[in-house]
Amino acid sequence: PLFRSLAEKVLRVNTWSYISLATHALSALEASRGNLIVVSSFAGKMGIPFTAPYSASKHALHGFFDSLRQDLIFTKSNVSITLCVLGFIDTESAAKRTA
Repeated sequence: PLFRSLAEKVLRVNTWSYISLATHALSALEASRGNLIVVSSFAGKMGIPFTAPYSASKHALHGFFDSLRQDLIFTKSNVSITLCVLGFIDTESAAKRTA
């Protein structure tokens, strides 16, 4: 139950917040020829030990926004999507999880 609760929270914050904001803003971005910038992680490209919920949330971002980008290209939209993939960031919580 604790692991599932953590996974749900991480997905809600790292994935659903981006999806919700992006889909709500799409019409305004279309009108202004806007850009969506999505901050992801190397963990979205491959699994990293001891980070399953985090990795899942970042994989979901890649899947959703890569597909949305193709939808926008197909419909000749004025909105562009950039996925920024960050590497390892040396934080206290990262150090605890991988130590």
